[in-house]
Amino acid sequence: MNHLAYGFDVLAFRKLDNWKILEITPEIPFAEQTKCPCDGSDMKTVCTLVGRKGSQKIRIGVCGSCGYAGYIDRPTRAWIDSFYADSWHIPEESGKEKIEKVRERFRQGKDRRINAVNIIERLKINAEKNRPVCEIGSGYGFTLKGMEKIGFRSLVGMESSLNRAEVARRAFGLRVLSSPFEKKSTQEELRKLSPFSVIFSHHVFEHVYDPNEVVSLCSALQKEGDFLILTMPNFKGEFSLSTIFYLPHLNAFSELSLKKLLHRHGYETIHSKFTTDTELCLVAQKKAVRSTLKPVEDGNYFAKAVRKFANYFRLDKKYKASTLFWGFRDVDIGGRILFCGNMVSRVIEAGAARLGPILHRKKIDLALGFSRGGNKTILSMIIQPLKIRYTDVSESPLEIQYDGNIKLSYK
Repeated sequence: MNHLAYGFDVLAFRKLDNWKILEITPEIPFAEQTKCPCDGSDMKTVCTLVGRKGSQKIRIGVCGSCGYAGYIDRPTRAWIDSFYADSWHIPEESGKEKIEKVRERFRQGKDRRINAVNIIERLKINAEKNRPVCEIGSGYGFTLKGMEKIGFRSLVGMESSLNRAEVARRAFGLRVLSSPFEKKSTQEELRKLSPFSVIFSHHVFEHVYDPNEVVSLCSALQKEGDFLILTMPNFKGEFSLSTIFYLPHLNAFSELSLKKLLHRHGYETIHSKFTTDTELCLVAQKKAVRSTLKPVEDGNYFAKAVRKFANYFRLDKKYKASTLFWGFRDVDIGGRILFCGNMVSRVIEAGAARLGPILHRKKIDLALGFSRGGNKTILSMIIQPLKIRYTDVSESPLEIQYDGNIKLSYK
């Protein structure tokens, strides 16, 4: 292994779609997560982000026994809670105009996501509709309203974004608590309604601060036979820019890691039919007696994570000058080409967006689980080879450097 080749220096972010840049300053308080939240094993560093000439470091780790990945170093829970309440995805629109757009989007029913509504209908899950259901991270209320439409009578959601929670209340008349699921006051309110026939969450678990705590609280709010339905990115095929550079994604799960997490709190996975390389979709049921989880062949998850990132960033090739890195938003496919100025880069990015889906169509369709035509969103940045490393390859196979403070993204 060429140690310097296994990393790069970020010179500039170019195309980030709707992502914004967050500079990690010394004022942001940090905490460590050294244990895997899914099975309690030690996390091992796979990549280190380095700023201020080695004085600032953020580690991304992997659990070698189950395949969970996430930030070892991340802002404190209080900072994250404040971030979601005040800064997360603040839209430019508000008021009546936004509310009507949300209502119209629901009426059109164009959302193709796998969520609790179509999972229950397509798998014919026998959930009791006269009992309460709960959504963790209810957004604008689309799924809750959909559950109401198919016959569930008592619905409650949690949404940490104050803006989204208010829109859901005004657009659909839903009961939405604008506080974290784990908060003591939230749990007190939920216990008054429990036990819940169904608890569900769509693309939220990658954001939660302590997944182990969240599943434990879910279990306490349900009785034997109740269902927990979870969808989230699958680390196997999730695009690597998200795992490394997108701060709100604190966690990345493999299928085994999520099954282990559910199993330790009294759940057995009964359906994983809709899981793809890019998305996990598990239906679990609370049971008094669970079957033993089967061991996974070739479960060397740490080595797989190193290969995943190295392949994605093309670290097996030698580069002597600055390159333009581009990657799809939906799947873990990217490329690098010599950086020849902004004009040429715009042409390359446009070409990658148009030709990439054609050249990689089979791989994309397989990863997503369905055929998706049209252009793919391209994200890009300018990077250059490392000249020096601040971490030893034995403690961190990959190293990514910044001039000045580390910069991550959010939306």
